[in-house]
Amino acid sequence: MRQGKDVIVQGRLARDQWEGFPDILLKVAGKSKFGDWSYEIQDTKLSRNTKVTTIIQLCFYSDLLESIQEAVPKQFHVVMPGDGDLKPFQIDEYFLSEFKAYYHFVKNRFSEAMESSPMDTYPNEVEHCSICNWWSDCDKRRRLDDHPCLVAGIRKSQIEELKSKISLRWNHLR
Repeated sequence: MRQGKDVIVQGRLARDQWEGFPDILLKVAGKSKFGDWSYEIQDTKLSRNTKVTTIIQLCFYSDLLESIQEAVPKQFHVVMPGDGDLKPFQIDEYFLSEFKAYYHFVKNRFSEAMESSPMDTYPNEVEHCSICNWWSDCDKRRRLDDHPCLVAGIRKSQIEELKSKISLRWNHLR
């Protein structure tokens, strides 16, 4: 974005604990912290009907984009299947309306659900690991911890037994 590229494909947008990967960032005329240009989001979908979840997703991307470029995008677009026509959506229709409250409600509920998630994802791999963006971080941590799960063929029950024996010995040494 600093370089003013006309099109950025699968660009990473991140702020605090939030991140997203819109399909396309398209350079448009307008002021931003980068210069006399800013960016808008384009996302491809397989459905001919734009769903509320798509609008929430694109509002989220636009929200991230605004904080990065320090300029509010005027629109976001859905690239329609088949002919590739763009369906524009005006940001003001969503961020200057009741929809903004709904968007923040959904975002906050998602955040709360993630914080209170009972799913323990470290150190054991779970089904989602195969598609997770942070799999390599967990893998590095397992290796730094020299975790027993790295032993070929070891079962979770054996790891738990090992943990309990180590814990008993540790308590005995205190």
